[in-house]
Parts: sequence; structure tokens; C-alpha cells
Amino acid sequence: VGESRSSSTLQFNAVCASLFLHILYFAPDLANETSCIFVEKSFHKMERGNESNPQVMKMHVMPKSSTVQNDTWIFSTVRDRTEGEIVKTWLVETYGRPERIGYIQDLETLREIGLEEIIQKYADIFSLESFMVDAMIEYFHLWDKLRICCGKQMSKYWRNELLPSNSTLKVTTMKNHSLCPHLNIDDVEERFMETKLYRLIHRHDKLRRMNRPSLLDGDLNGQYCSDYNNKVKTQGIGFNEGR
Repeated sequence: VGESRSSSTLQFNAVCASLFLHILYFAPDLANETSCIFVEKSFHKMERGNESNPQVMKMHVMPKSSTVQNDTWIFSTVRDRTEGEIVKTWLVETYGRPERIGYIQDLETLREIGLEEIIQKYADIFSLESFMVDAMIEYFHLWDKLRICCGKQMSKYWRNELLPSNSTLKVTTMKNHSLCPHLNIDDVEERFMETKLYRLIHRHDKLRRMNRPSLLDGDLNGQYCSDYNNKVKTQGIGFNEGR
């Protein structure tokens, strides 16, 4: 659970990947039934399906305590450590199960310790073996670049830089992006598709959408990102727009 633009998608994907690898190793019969979904509206109105199957749900609003089962783990994203302590206290008071509070990820710590250490935290929670952690780090280093520099939810700075000069969305005073202009985005996409974890996830229909920059993007094909970025340049499409 986390506000938009608080790296909630990173947390969602990291928890999803960690759960999937845990299930694949410790309960392989459930691997094909593992799913990760985004819940747009209130938790209690959602069709939950088979509750015995492993599932990760992303939402931007905290669920009602009456809808949270006893075996549910709650993860959250916040802006800084101070907010993290406040949210953690609130979660314990609201749900009454401190042992079920997974990890409160804050942007302040993410910037300080970096992606690999954050991935390690999720891997530790799910008791992953070292070779699984290596696969996750390889995967997320490349996914993070795609997340920032490609697709419907790319960095606002990069989108602004790509937008045509006559676009009503373009902000002339916004700074340029420091990373994206220097990437061969097709090369990054192809290398991402060749990672062990990508190929594992791709074999499971209920998880395949996780192998995208965002759940709203299309499937990668080796040039999805350059095609999408070109549409931003030529058609001026905005956040969460386009195909």
C-alpha cells in the first residue's frame, strides 16, 4: 500500500517476485496459481477468488481491518523515515499484528542504500536463497531502467524531454533527465527479457504482466520501449496514455 510516486510499483514488483520465488522453491504446486494484481477501488468490494492461493495486491488506500485475513502481510511505501515510523505505528494499532507488517519502504532510505540493498530486504523476508537474490538483482537493475525511461508511467522528466515542442503538456522550465538520454533502450529491453527471472515469470500466465514497465503497458518484444517513446515524441501522449 502506498501513494502514487512513492516507489509503490517497485515494492509491488519486488514483493511479487519474492513471493513467486518462495512459492516456486517451497511450494511449487502453487506456482501456477500465484498472482499479483492492482486493486483500484476499496478492498472489500473486490472479487478475491480462491483465497487459498498466494496473491499480492497493490492498492493506494489502506484496506479496512475487517477485510484483512490473519495470514495477510502488509507492506507500505512512504516518503521518508519519519513518515515510515508513523505509518508503522498506525498499522500495528489498526491491524493488531506487528509480526505481519512486512516492510515499510521509504524513498529516503532507498536513495541512501540503493536498489540492491532494498531487494535484499525483501529477499530476507521471504527466506530466499542467494541464487534467487542474484536473479532478482539482475532483473530489477534492468527493470528499474525500463520503469524510468519507458512506457506509460515513465519519469515525468523524461516524458517532458521527449514531448514535441508544440505539446500543451510540455513544461519548458522542467529539467532534463540525467539517465534516459544516454541509454540504448532497446538493448536494455532485450537484456531484461534474457534474465533468468524474466523467463521464469513469463512461463506463468497469471504473473506475465509483471514483466512490463507498468501493468498498463503492453508486452515487451525487444523494441516496445523505443516504439512507445517515439509515440511520445510524435504524438505527445501523456501519463498513462497510448498503447
